[in-house]
Amino acid sequence: MLERFERVVVVNLPSRADRRRETERELARIGHPRAATFFPAIRPAEAGGFGSVGEHGAYLSHLAVWRAALGVRSLLVIEDDVAFAADFAARAGLITELPEAWDVFYAGHMQLPELRRDWTETGLMRIAPLVEFIGLHCYAVSGRALPRLVAAAEAFLMRPHGHPQGGRMPIDGALNIARRQCGFATYAAMPPLAEQRASRTDIGTLKWFDRMDALAAPVSAARSLKNGLRRTGRALRLGLLGESIVPKGGRRLSERDDAKSEA
Repeated sequence: MLERFERVVVVNLPSRADRRRETERELARIGHPRAATFFPAIRPAEAGGFGSVGEHGAYLSHLAVWRAALGVRSLLVIEDDVAFAADFAARAGLITELPEAWDVFYAGHMQLPELRRDWTETGLMRIAPLVEFIGLHCYAVSGRALPRLVAAAEAFLMRPHGHPQGGRMPIDGALNIARRQCGFATYAAMPPLAEQRASRTDIGTLKWFDRMDALAAPVSAARSLKNGLRRTGRALRLGLLGESIVPKGGRRLSERDDAKSEA
């Protein structure tokens, strides 16, 4: 179903060949081995007013992908630590349900606790402007929204952290603020069609075992095992519950539901 988007881009640091290989395997697993192009993520020399060098680089990288996509009908952005849901094939059809007037679609996301109660209402859901998501490991932006999103992100970049109109911040926060300021029509897959794999961070502070070269191989093997066990566990749960945890006829979140989720 990734062909629904005119352009599909994976953000990947050139130094993280391991993440590129794992992402290529994930794309092959869902039947789209050649759907994406890989964008060489930016690694600036300094934090530049952001929380870390990695946070700064993530912001610049996503913004560069958005700028390069100006003029396309739709853009799907994937981060190189993505893990697609075990039932992706069974649920990916909801992508075709996006209305003509959509702006932002979260295929993968982490949510604030108050939204989890709405997981009983599964499928493609309309998301209220004040509901914020954490993580940008798999999301889409429509062509009509891209110019306004780029303009907003560029404005944030010119302001200091904590500015009341939005300043330098993590890129997922920038998209949340831009959604609200621009009035973007936002939708999300519930439950998510993708999540993050266990992987060494390029943004936050490294864990102690990631700072020891001698442990690189065993830690990598342990993470691969963890990711495999997660996928197997989800597949087993899906097998017990049926073909998919999403019932037929899953509906969108209505405007009334939106207001409820904000309360």
